[in-house]
Amino acid sequence: MFSYVVVGIAILLLYNPISQYLSPQPSRLPRTPRPRINESLLAIDETNQTTPNCPPDSYSVHILSKAPIVIYIENFISEDEISHLLDIRLGMVLLKLRSLSVRY
Repeated sequence: MFSYVVVGIAILLLYNPISQYLSPQPSRLPRTPRPRINESLLAIDETNQTTPNCPPDSYSVHILSKAPIVIYIENFISEDEISHLLDIRLGMVLLKLRSLSVRY
């Protein structure tokens, strides 16, 4: 009986280190700065214009899982872009309703 107790305690004490050794936790990916733009590859409208004047990105990317891949992009589109997309969708819904009402 005493040997069962000793084996049980040994299993409880050694289970966590052994399981961490056999299945290590995934390390977090370091954030790296974005590479510079190769301006020779840009399709620019004006001849004297160099890099386009774009507003700075305000989104951040979070990788939640690698298998299956789950990516959360925080603040991906601005409030103006959201309202524009909703306006487009509302126009599509109105066209669909108008086409349905013509049939009946």
